[in-house]
Amino acid sequence: LDDLIRFIEVHQEKLEWCQPEPGIDRYGIEAKLASLVDTQASLKCSHEKRKQLEKSKPLADQVIPVDMKEKFDAGFDSTIAELEDLEVQVEKTEILLRKSLKLWQQYERMTESLGSWIKESENVARNESSNLINIDDIEDKIEEITDLSEETQEREGEMAKISQHTEQLQRLNPDSKATEFANLLYNRFDKIKCFCASYLGQLEQLQKDEIVYSSSIVQMEAWLKESEEKLKTFENMTITGGKPSLAYQSKLQSLKEFVADKKNGQKFLNSAVESGESLFSSITSECREKVRQDLRNLRDTWEAHLERVNQLYKHVETIIMQWSSFDDNLGQATRWMEEIEQKVDAPFQYKRTVGDKKSQCQHYKLLLQDINSHETMIYGLKDKMEFLTDVDVSSAVDDIIERYQNNMDTCQDLIKTSETYVGNHEKFLHNLENFRDWLNTQNNEIVSCADVSPDSNDVEVKMSMLETLESSIPHGQELLENCEQALVTTLDNTAPSGYDAINDHFETHKSNFATYQEEVSERRKIISEVMSQFYDCEETIQDLRKWLKTIETKVK
Repeated sequence: LDDLIRFIEVHQEKLEWCQPEPGIDRYGIEAKLASLVDTQASLKCSHEKRKQLEKSKPLADQVIPVDMKEKFDAGFDSTIAELEDLEVQVEKTEILLRKSLKLWQQYERMTESLGSWIKESENVARNESSNLINIDDIEDKIEEITDLSEETQEREGEMAKISQHTEQLQRLNPDSKATEFANLLYNRFDKIKCFCASYLGQLEQLQKDEIVYSSSIVQMEAWLKESEEKLKTFENMTITGGKPSLAYQSKLQSLKEFVADKKNGQKFLNSAVESGESLFSSITSECREKVRQDLRNLRDTWEAHLERVNQLYKHVETIIMQWSSFDDNLGQATRWMEEIEQKVDAPFQYKRTVGDKKSQCQHYKLLLQDINSHETMIYGLKDKMEFLTDVDVSSAVDDIIERYQNNMDTCQDLIKTSETYVGNHEKFLHNLENFRDWLNTQNNEIVSCADVSPDSNDVEVKMSMLETLESSIPHGQELLENCEQALVTTLDNTAPSGYDAINDHFETHKSNFATYQEEVSERRKIISEVMSQFYDCEETIQDLRKWLKTIETKVK
């Protein structure tokens, strides 16, 4: 009995140690369960001890005093009861430990599986959070995160089971740290779940932004293409020129509307830039650089296009101004041409006097000067036509230039003619002046021969003078003939009303020449008579001298 009691006490101590403790984990349970198994194996010896005790009890009953028998029986019964209770407690403890171990094993398998998945998912989340996205991989990323999100939803059942097992473990062992670990696991799981929702939303937003960006690029490029085609149409329209008629004004109005439409292009460009820049914070540096380059190229294309539009608009305005200026100049040139043609084509009129002829010549020179002063304006029309091509207008300009040249040639011919007429008249007057000067000189000479002195030397001198005057008469005749020839030429280009004055002038000088000839002849006749008398007297004197010389000789 004592041996059995000690056996029970020892195994009660072992059972006490095998009881679940607060905060015990699976390894502790496994250790307690192993110890409990040993205790159970050891308890098998208690059956033999009990049999021996039960066999020896009748013998003990025989030797135990009566007064101690009741106490002995009580001790025997209590020991047997304790042994049976020990066996029951061992079985209960084994059931409890095995249940706890099973829960722990299931819990650890589930937490290990879920924890491993959570760890991998956290790595994915960590990598995705730290790594920027390639635009071309957005669709794959969305699919990947969608799969992760769906897997997260599928894992929620595991998380719920872990929670259930945690509650069971907590009921079995209130001091267990399973709840803390489960909460930690749940928090990590929830973060992954939040990450999936957040990151998927970010990816979807990024995808939307990329779609908006791509759409903006396509829209801007389409607008540029359409605008470029319109611009080429307007450029071709301006290249072909044409006078700004109503149709041209209509096209010009269309061009103004086209220029005003650049606001839409700016809006498209701003939309593309804004949508492109919204991608920068989430995409890789290579993608950012590509987006920047695409936007830069788009902006450069837009600016170049806008520059061409502005230049075209300025060019059209310049064309309009050039046409306006050209029309004004053409109208001014046409009016001036009509006025100048009236003056140049006016019938040529012969003038009476040389002064009138000089005035007429000066008039034509002033007219030619006026024509020359408009040369820049006339030929400037041709220069302007290089930029404003129009067949009809070009033909009109060529016609004006031809008329201008004809007027200039005609005016130059008129100047030459009038200068010739002035020269002819001045030649006549000059010849007449020469003749008059010669005749005056001769008359002055003949005046000195008017008085005849008794001096024979004086008579001889005057006779010599008269002979000289008489010998110069042919020269005078020649001068007079020159005057007559110039007279004929002058009368041919003189107004009939001036004939009498010119003829009278000539006839006067002709009459004076005849008078001069008569006077020379008369003077020569008188002087000749005087000289004849002198010659007769000289002969008589010579005869007397000879006689006297003879007489004197005789007297001597």
